[in-house]
Amino acid sequence: IYISGYYPARALLRKKPIVLLKGKFQNSRAGENTRKILVIVQYTASMILLCGTLIVFAQLNYMHRQSLGVKTDQILVIKFPGPTEGMKTKMEAMRKAIRKLPLASKVTCSGAVPGEEVAMFLSNHRAHDALKQNRLYEMLSCDPDYIDAYGLEVVAGRGFSEEYGDDVNKLVINETAARMLGYMDNDDAIGEEIAVETVGEPMQVIGVVKDYHQQALNKGYTGVMLFHKDKIDWIPQRYISVVMKPGDPSELVSQIGEIWNNYFADSSFDYFFLDQFYDRQYRQDEAFGVLMGGFTGLAIFISCLGLWVLVMFSCAVRTKEMGIRKVLGASRWNLFYQLGKGFFIPIIIAVVIALPVAWFSMNAWLSHYPFRTELEVWFFLLPIVLMLLISFLTVAGQTMKVIYSKPARSLKYE
Repeated sequence: IYISGYYPARALLRKKPIVLLKGKFQNSRAGENTRKILVIVQYTASMILLCGTLIVFAQLNYMHRQSLGVKTDQILVIKFPGPTEGMKTKMEAMRKAIRKLPLASKVTCSGAVPGEEVAMFLSNHRAHDALKQNRLYEMLSCDPDYIDAYGLEVVAGRGFSEEYGDDVNKLVINETAARMLGYMDNDDAIGEEIAVETVGEPMQVIGVVKDYHQQALNKGYTGVMLFHKDKIDWIPQRYISVVMKPGDPSELVSQIGEIWNNYFADSSFDYFFLDQFYDRQYRQDEAFGVLMGGFTGLAIFISCLGLWVLVMFSCAVRTKEMGIRKVLGASRWNLFYQLGKGFFIPIIIAVVIALPVAWFSMNAWLSHYPFRTELEVWFFLLPIVLMLLISFLTVAGQTMKVIYSKPARSLKYE
């Protein structure tokens, strides 16, 4: 807005008042160049915004389509109640009661769920590392059913199981944690002992799970260590996850609510559906996309308005010329070419300026995403075609009035 107002004012201040009052400036080459420069600026901004909008929504679509490596649909998550007497016994009894419900497939407890940071960090290292190279790892408290309930893929070793009976002192880590510990192959980590902060004796790695997206795709993989819920007491469990069978979710919620009141009547029954909870992470990106779309629409409108005024002015100045050309036998297509050829040159200039700016700026924006879409050619070709089509319709709509007018009226025009 500042540039659009400053440039014309600057240009007008350089002219003598008598030139402006006689209207010579608006019909001069300088006046015409001023108008074309403004159109170039407007179309450049429109092109950049339009390319940017397409890329933003392409990135959002990419993040929504990517496999998360973890199950998020058909899962009801219930927040843990406040501490009460006999908490552990009541919780176990409630879990067994929920498992018996017809619509409940699996039930598991954990300290975090996909869609949020695990947020519990401990400084750990390989037990036999003489240098004791500590690194921070996210520590996820869970029960033996967690890996199966959330569909995590075990790529080496095994997950927790009650059949072995001694998994309390064991660890299951993800691939990123295995690499952070220095294991080049996942199988090399199996059976190794890890010195875990605040834990007296080393804990043994029994399995490695494939990296999964604990958080949205705008966050990279982090080193995660899963441990048995009974091992580190001060890291609390916070959620009960219920994998649902096909059916009415509201019915399951109602049934679990009744069970909840039997054990934890003094605590509020707070729950959410995991797929909706996970998608909340993309709200900021979606809001940015909507904002970009709004500014793009406004910029295109202003650009078309500027072009329309430029065409209208040019047609008014050249009305008599067009009348003479008609009398001399010029065809309608020839008249359209004569009127319209000068308007597409500023648009081509705007395209040449806008494309590299859009590419570099959006490539820089995408570089902040660890998992990103590729910059496709159509992200830039589609805006060009769209802007040329809109411009053609804008120019055609105005010039047709002059082309189809009667020559006698055009020759009388002053």
